[in-house]
Amino acid sequence: MSDGPGITARVAPWNEFDQDALDRSVRRRVFSARRSQIVLCEIRDREFPPIHVHPVDQITVVIRGGAEAIVDGRRVPLSEGRALHVPAGVPHAIRACDGGRADTLTVLSAGGAPAPNLA
Repeated sequence: MSDGPGITARVAPWNEFDQDALDRSVRRRVFSARRSQIVLCEIRDREFPPIHVHPVDQITVVIRGGAEAIVDGRRVPLSEGRALHVPAGVPHAIRACDGGRADTLTVLSAGGAPAPNLA
């Protein structure tokens, strides 16, 4: 499949990606492109993992369960269906709340120009 000269699109089912354990509480599947990455995570612990930063923007959506994030030292509750934007370089971490499990979908992008609203 091609989007134009020299640009090829990739299609792959999630279950074909290896699932790795980020630490004892987070399992994830990662799909990477040239300037972005999408990560499907299962967070199974009520304890925060180490606070960390990324050199790119992060957008995380809670798709199942409930979560809580620490963003730049502030606690942010995240219920199912809520999205969180963490700018590049901002310290953060996320943990599960409701029932000790949260499934999240995260997009990490080097970006460029702001994306248009296509809705």
